[in-house]
Amino acid sequence: MAAPTRIIQHLILMDYLISDSDDETISRHKYMMSAMALHIQKANRPSVPKINTYMGVIDDMILPENVDDFKTHYRLSRDMFDCLLERVRDDLIKDFRGGRCPINPDKQLLVFLNYLGNQQSMRECAHIFGLSKSTVHSIVTSVTEAIVKLQSQVIRWPDADRQREIAREVEDSVGIPGVVGFIDGTHIRLASAPGGEREYYNRKKFPSIQLQAVVDNNLMITNAYCGWPGCTHDARVLRNSELFSKAENGTLFLQDHFSFS
Repeated sequence: MAAPTRIIQHLILMDYLISDSDDETISRHKYMMSAMALHIQKANRPSVPKINTYMGVIDDMILPENVDDFKTHYRLSRDMFDCLLERVRDDLIKDFRGGRCPINPDKQLLVFLNYLGNQQSMRECAHIFGLSKSTVHSIVTSVTEAIVKLQSQVIRWPDADRQREIAREVEDSVGIPGVVGFIDGTHIRLASAPGGEREYYNRKKFPSIQLQAVVDNNLMITNAYCGWPGCTHDARVLRNSELFSKAENGTLFLQDHFSFS
């Protein structure tokens, strides 16, 4: 799209004025010319196609006959989605300060789950939800922070009564007494090594960070420790974790109870 004729005329006029003005006027005119040039650049920028009706598709997913579609797309049931939304809603409500209306918390959570659950780029998520890529980035950051705040409410080490219960159920199932958890490590794949550091490349030759997790007999995570570079040995990760320190101090397990690796 060609720049408006009047804008071009203004630019020519200001260029003329700059040639015979004091320093303050020249500075002001240069600022105005930069603003005009930016306006022209935006006017000539091609529009990015977006889907503006996707939220209606989601409304169809919650119908009884389509309930499985929601879980297929977002990796959790609609009931679990509603439960999670209730916990993070307050952190996702933004004050309206003019301009475009804030995005509803439910849409923010859907964008977040779509980005994580389908391995889509932010550009693809923006296209689907009718948003800009920068808005998707902001949403993913905000929802991540809101969910991380829930960590202590969700990931909790079992108390004494729960440890006895877990140990009893494990012994009834596999015959091993005293087990209150199962510990192992895994790798979270990274798109690239931070700073190009070779230590992030694991034995399978891809960049990652280590995740150490403990689960109970129902596969519920009771402890998680993350952040070491991919090449780090599991034993070193364990020795540097709070889990190890508390276990060594005798403040984590009941007498004759332990985690199984």
